[in-house]
Amino acid sequence: MRPVETGPIEMTSRGTVQLDGELTIYRVLELKDTLLVALRGVGALTVDLSAVTAIDSAGVQLLVAAQRMAAEKGQVFRIVDCSSTVAEVFALFDITALFDEHPSDAGLNVVRFAEKCS
Repeated sequence: MRPVETGPIEMTSRGTVQLDGELTIYRVLELKDTLLVALRGVGALTVDLSAVTAIDSAGVQLLVAAQRMAAEKGQVFRIVDCSSTVAEVFALFDITALFDEHPSDAGLNVVRFAEKCS
């Protein structure tokens, strides 16, 4: 079995989660639980991806699912400070706009996407 980097996951402040290490198929179940817990009881969740060292399609899918869960609950979901790895994958998958603020959806509080991630 391949060794997997499992950096710490921490809530840095109320409503902010910093993900560290790999955001890949090897960790999505663990990270899904983390994001679900973090979404409880907050009006807005900020996910800091500055320390993510690897991301694959499963990681992208997890972020999209978290975005949808937040939107369904009327919550704001923000992605901030993407590592260069994350920014490259978002560009490769052509999904940067998916995490952009959509003015027509402002009432739904969908997603805010930091400039550092584009």
